[in-house]
Amino acid sequence: LHLLPGFADAVVTHRDVAASALVSGSADERVAAAALLGLLGDTVLTPLAEPLAEAATTTSAKVRDAASPLVARLGGAAAGPLRRLATGSEPERRGYALHLLAARPDQRAWAIHTASSDRAASVRALGARWEAAHTPEATAADSAPELPPLPPLPSWALAGADAERVAASVFKAVCRGVE
Repeated sequence: LHLLPGFADAVVTHRDVAASALVSGSADERVAAAALLGLLGDTVLTPLAEPLAEAATTTSAKVRDAASPLVARLGGAAAGPLRRLATGSEPERRGYALHLLAARPDQRAWAIHTASSDRAASVRALGARWEAAHTPEATAADSAPELPPLPPLPSWALAGADAERVAASVFKAVCRGVE
């Protein structure tokens, strides 16, 4: 789908549909939505910074793992939504948002300060751990929290004839939908 002419523009035009797919539905549906959006350019992702931040801080590990690399790609565009989640949501989600912010050098000090002054002990512990990792004895590699690895790509290996049949079927269905 991501190769269809105009698909990226359609996602931007109907970003409320893409946002809904990222934050509602089953975990597998949200992972699939994140995977599809990950194939699109960063100009498509930027208008979806808020729902991507929500997906990257959800309680579902599968969804977080799928959305976190997209949030990292957004760079500074994700800082605002992540900061809102880091200060205005439940403790678990605040911790995930602060973790993503602490991974960014330009947001690290804010994340440490915010975590250290949080009302939840679990979030305060994150700030203390990051501050300890930032001591002169700690190395630069130890001080930056690591993001989860990218999820493995699905196998698309098909026989040539099967691939042609599936592609033709999908193309016809998309054309019918457009009409």
